[in-house]
Amino acid sequence: MNTKLPLFCLALALAWQAEGALAATKPASPMARSFQQRQIDPSQPVLLEADEVHYDQQKAIVLASGNVEVTQGSRILRSQTLTYDQKSNVVTAKGKVSVLEPDGNVYFAHEVRLKQDMKQGVIHQFRARLSDNSLFAANEARRLDEHRIQMKQAVYSPCKLCANDPKDMPLWQIAADDVLYDDEAQRVKYRDAWVEFEGVPIFYTPYFSHPTPDADRKTGVLIPTYKVSSQLGGVFELPVYLNLMPEMDATLTPILTSREGPVIAGEFRHLTPWGQYEIKGSATNADRRDDFGNRIDGKHFRGYIEGNGRFNLDEHWDLGFDAKRASDQTYLLRYDFGEEDTLTSRVFLEGMKNRGYASLQALSFQSLRPNDDPGRTPVVAPLAEVSYETDPLWHGLRLYGMGDAMMLTQSVGSESQRLSLLTGARLPWVTEGGQIWEFGTQVRGDIYDVTDQPQTDGSLFNGTQQRAIPTAYASWRYPFMRYGEDANYLIEPVAQVVVSPNGRNSVEIPNKDSQYLEFGDSNLFRINRSPGLDQVEDGVRAAAGLRGAAYMGKHTVDALLGQAWQASKSDIYPLHGGLGDNFSDYVGHVGYNYGGFADLIYRWRVAQDQVELKRSEIAAFFSQDPYMFNINYIYLEDEPFILRRQEIMAAASYRFAEQWSVLASGRRDLSENGGWISTSGGLVFENECLTVSSVLSREYTRDRDIEPSTSFMVQVLLKNLNRK
Repeated sequence: MNTKLPLFCLALALAWQAEGALAATKPASPMARSFQQRQIDPSQPVLLEADEVHYDQQKAIVLASGNVEVTQGSRILRSQTLTYDQKSNVVTAKGKVSVLEPDGNVYFAHEVRLKQDMKQGVIHQFRARLSDNSLFAANEARRLDEHRIQMKQAVYSPCKLCANDPKDMPLWQIAADDVLYDDEAQRVKYRDAWVEFEGVPIFYTPYFSHPTPDADRKTGVLIPTYKVSSQLGGVFELPVYLNLMPEMDATLTPILTSREGPVIAGEFRHLTPWGQYEIKGSATNADRRDDFGNRIDGKHFRGYIEGNGRFNLDEHWDLGFDAKRASDQTYLLRYDFGEEDTLTSRVFLEGMKNRGYASLQALSFQSLRPNDDPGRTPVVAPLAEVSYETDPLWHGLRLYGMGDAMMLTQSVGSESQRLSLLTGARLPWVTEGGQIWEFGTQVRGDIYDVTDQPQTDGSLFNGTQQRAIPTAYASWRYPFMRYGEDANYLIEPVAQVVVSPNGRNSVEIPNKDSQYLEFGDSNLFRINRSPGLDQVEDGVRAAAGLRGAAYMGKHTVDALLGQAWQASKSDIYPLHGGLGDNFSDYVGHVGYNYGGFADLIYRWRVAQDQVELKRSEIAAFFSQDPYMFNINYIYLEDEPFILRRQEIMAAASYRFAEQWSVLASGRRDLSENGGWISTSGGLVFENECLTVSSVLSREYTRDRDIEPSTSFMVQVLLKNLNRK
């Protein structure tokens, strides 16, 4: 029969959840919405089905029995019997009471009795299975008012119960004499609580609380971390999350070390109507040490600060900043805050519209390498760049232009101001036979104002210098495709010729942004391979190569082999490996990919006058449960600015059981006097409600006051209780 009864209030009385975190960052909880937003309109029809339904007019009592089911919207209540006393406004449901909520939570009870417009009442033998499969149970629950429910002898656990014996204890649970669920405050509060593992109490607290599931952000303690390091001693970190405002929060992390004293670290985040910014850093008052790591008298401040921000001024323009600065060169390494060797700070204004781009920025640098002179670290301010390209014109012709203005200052060494302008055109052409051509021409002009630029005779040049660099080029490729039932194949010869005048690099122009040209397969066909503007490629030059690819379902193989040529030896090529002679070294790569599970690439550079590797790189990645590994290998022959280097890095993990994994990683210098740089290994246990990870690591290198060190870290994560 279909009757209008306020039975939906029974579902509301059971609607709670106990998932949560010590600091959640999601919107208001479904529990809150169930009371505040999802109260069903009394005019909405309620469908009551039962084997028998009786109505006592004299007593004004409705009695339903036998397979009772009440449906209103997407909420369903089931019980063996249900009684509604209209005079006392009391609803009683008995016998295997269950409620299926619209959010997926299911609630169970032996008996439910509610009164005073369903705002108060008693629930016997309460059980709940929440939408994330976590469980809540209590011998008795009392609804105190519209927003609060109190439980006695209650337990909570997100762990799965044993399928063979559901009465077995979960892996871990919280058991408390008294639990208060406050929907309005979005908190679950425990008194006289124990954390139990396999039914064995291991930790007691007189008071404990955490947010309700999907609650608004709450101030609280995050995941603590403990590790032991031969360099820092025992290290304990206890992050505290601070919910300052709806659009502003922070994390404050006290770090206690037994050998180096306390460190304080923090992060501050702010979301504004125009964008967001974040500032983080750390500081300590540390013992003074010499360059060999030995303590000397006194203490001094050590710290680090970093910030970044992005702001949208309008639909075309953005303003932003990135800032990094450390108190000294070894602070980050010593306290495990990073391994950067150069800290870059910049502020910028950037705009894009249609095919145009413009930016204005200022940059400063801090070198953390031991032998760098801070006086030679430059400040670049301003650095302005603009570029524009037209839509396709006649036969696909495109015109483009670029501009660059830069001022570089430093305490020691030469300084320069630069203005560079470039304009050009390129015309693509595809023949009827499928050959793909591109013809282009460009003219670039540079003006430099230079101070204290060293000359070959030992003097210093002060003044202006200018140059014009006209360039013309033609590129050609001819792709051959073959289509098959199981695979498609591509073979494509590629060639390029570039013509520009010789002698465009003057000793009177400082080389600040083109220190090292890394020649390889990635820049083989670039018109100007120089990474910056201060040095340029000039003269007549060419490049040729052969590309190939095979596409076989999920398998893809691609390869490239090529070589460059120059009519006369450029004045900048002797500084860059592989380009010193008329014919360059051979460069290329071979790559393989399998459906996102495996990726392998090998790059090389081979001397053109003899079969000798000058550069060799291998990068391999594979991930397919239960295996994962990643390998990187690099070999570099002696070159200007670069010493001979041979190094391998590898990381792997293997899940040897359903809930157990082992992991390992290492980095080794393979040169003649090399050795291990770092190693680590660990064991991880993880199931649906608990993660325990332990990692042992070793650093073998020595850097000024940083000695080789060993550390061991253990971290325990209880689902829903210490999630960030």
